[in-house]
Amino acid sequence: MNDKTITIVVEIPHQSKVTAWVAESDADIIKEAFTNRNWDYREWDRDSAISCWGDVEDFPQALQDALSKSELVIEYGHDDDPSFTPQHSAPSEIEVAKLAISDDLSGCYFLTEEEARAFDIQGHGSVQAVFAVKKVIEELL
Repeated sequence: MNDKTITIVVEIPHQSKVTAWVAESDADIIKEAFTNRNWDYREWDRDSAISCWGDVEDFPQALQDALSKSELVIEYGHDDDPSFTPQHSAPSEIEVAKLAISDDLSGCYFLTEEEARAFDIQGHGSVQAVFAVKKVIEELL
């Protein structure tokens, strides 16, 4: 068994090939989510919003609304349709990263090494997913 805490990510698309990959930390998951997909997670306060947009009237309405409730706001979601939520009620960066990775997939799993060793599912892409996970486990040895 590996001494590191890792996550094995299993992505089951609707039509293309199933993939499984290893994230050695939450930082790897976050990097994948926000580097290779059109999702964001960023903090805004009034000053940073003014630096970006200028006048308060030019802020997105959802950001204006959130800043009226909290000094610090988290913007998260797909670039085309972000959400702005007061920090105290916003999801964590890792939660949003997992949503970004699983977006538009038939199925997505974030497994510990122990869960991966016992991984068995039924349904769309299940055979390919089980084989992909077994291959990743073999490569870890």
